[in-house]
Amino acid sequence: MSLQFTSMVSNLKDNNKNNRITSPSILFANSVWIDRSSYNAKAKEVDFANKVDQVIDEVNSCVKNETKGLIKNFLPLGCLYGDTALLFANALYCKGQWDQKFDKTRTRNMNFHLLDGETVQVPFMTSKRGSRHLYGLFGGYKILSIPYQGSDFSMYFFLPNETDGLPKLVKKLKYPTLDS
Repeated sequence: MSLQFTSMVSNLKDNNKNNRITSPSILFANSVWIDRSSYNAKAKEVDFANKVDQVIDEVNSCVKNETKGLIKNFLPLGCLYGDTALLFANALYCKGQWDQKFDKTRTRNMNFHLLDGETVQVPFMTSKRGSRHLYGLFGGYKILSIPYQGSDFSMYFFLPNETDGLPKLVKKLKYPTLDS
């Protein structure tokens, strides 16, 4: 929310003192309701304008506690600003065994293409079961699904077909921004 809009809203709210509307005014009813059983989430009021570093520390502390210390620095200092109006934070730590282990002897050094166009050699896990992991082919990318042992969960890998296709893939997957 822009500072000008915030100032305008504040001025209009001031016109409503003593519950009398005497000039152009605005009334607000803002709340967030969250189904805890679905999201296990909390809504909290914070002071981004004056305590942005404290908010970052608080978010990091919450993530560290909820992930049993496995994710320590979720938000780096300086990533939020005083004009931040809303923050959604989700952290996920996932560790498990694959349903079908990769054979270490089938690991091969292969080309990996960096965003700057450079190509480096890195070890790739390979499998004879490659086609069984293919979830689907889509316009410009494919999705691989590798199930975890003893569960209904799988890890999904979104892989662009083009060596420089990651930015296009990310753009396809993005929700519209909340900025206006």
